[in-house]
Amino acid sequence: MVPRFFLILFFMPASLAFLLAAPSPAVLNPAAPRIYLDCDHDFCDMDYIRSEIRFVDYVVDRQEADIHILITRRQTGSGGREYTVAFLGRNGFGALSDTLVYTTAFDDTWDIQRERMVQYLKLGLVPFINRTPLAGTLDVSYNNNGNVLRQRDKWNNWIFRTRLRGWYDGEQMQKSSSVHISLSADHVTETWKVRLSASGRYHENRSTVQDSMYAGGDTTYVSNSENRSFNGLAVRSLSDHWSAGFSVFVYRSTYENIDISYGLSPAVEYDFFPYSESTRRELRLIYRLGARKNAYGEITIYDRMSEMLLSEEIEATLELRQPWGELETSVSGSHFFNDPSKYRLNFWAECSLRLFKGFSVSAYGHFSRIHDQLSLVKGGSDLVEILLRRRQLSTQYSYYFSVGIEYAFGSLFNNVVNPRFGY
Repeated sequence: MVPRFFLILFFMPASLAFLLAAPSPAVLNPAAPRIYLDCDHDFCDMDYIRSEIRFVDYVVDRQEADIHILITRRQTGSGGREYTVAFLGRNGFGALSDTLVYTTAFDDTWDIQRERMVQYLKLGLVPFINRTPLAGTLDVSYNNNGNVLRQRDKWNNWIFRTRLRGWYDGEQMQKSSSVHISLSADHVTETWKVRLSASGRYHENRSTVQDSMYAGGDTTYVSNSENRSFNGLAVRSLSDHWSAGFSVFVYRSTYENIDISYGLSPAVEYDFFPYSESTRRELRLIYRLGARKNAYGEITIYDRMSEMLLSEEIEATLELRQPWGELETSVSGSHFFNDPSKYRLNFWAECSLRLFKGFSVSAYGHFSRIHDQLSLVKGGSDLVEILLRRRQLSTQYSYYFSVGIEYAFGSLFNNVVNPRFGY
């Protein structure tokens, strides 16, 4: 008698072949344009979009698309979002392109946000559908509920937020708890940007080590740290390329041996591209001057308990969001006038590139050259402080790097939505 296991192995390939040979869902219409939706999954509900817009075919590679839809967003002064939806024609639609802009409110639910996105995707697709045999299948409706006169804003564009969070976790020999509170106030108009924020955090960790050499010899180590901060920023728009402003701060960190630090930093910024194009491309150059007063919790390696510091910083940042992918990179350098040998250089970059059909590469990394750790405790840290990360350690550099590749192949179309089992 043939064992059941071998029967399963025999019939499994035949069953798999039958499933693969089964007819798959056809495209909606040979005349339907193919679209590639280039949008961050954090704010695009792809299943919802495919369910609501059924008069196009969705493809998984931009090279196969007739319409490349690139969606970017940025925060508005009221705490909402401004979305820019660019419709880029390809193949037979190469001469046709359009860009729509809309906003959502800070208190809009996720459902309202995705409905709004679908509404503008439909609007932007109409000129393309008009050039296909599907034009006669579309209908136009008008909803007068959205025609509401703007009311006077009694808050004058100010948005206030407060957050309180607590964490607690543990096991038999270890417990950890922390609490974090933050307050913020934002006032953003076309001319001014004012942002105020305050936060505080306290963290405690208890670890018990069993010691069988001594009676009742369990030892409990307690580690706690706290930091508090206040930050203020005021920026005035001078033109479509220039802006100027200043920032203030107050800061405390037991980890960094800073009892209190406060200062003021005026700055000027120039964007080589107009600010109106910021959702697609930016090349900003910022110059800052700074003055701060530091008071330390313990004497530092430079035998200081407090000091006044003057500094300057220059930063260049490039951000590109294009059909071929995204690139963000920044280079900055700062130093103290009191001692130019105390400086810091920072470089970071993040990119995601689509090199050819189905293949993309992504990378992220940063590197810092550090020569400005003025608050290090004299005499160093003991083993417990090092293991529990209670004190900042001396270093001349820090770095992080990651890289990944992705290759997708198979069916060209991606129209079907199947939410079973949550995937």
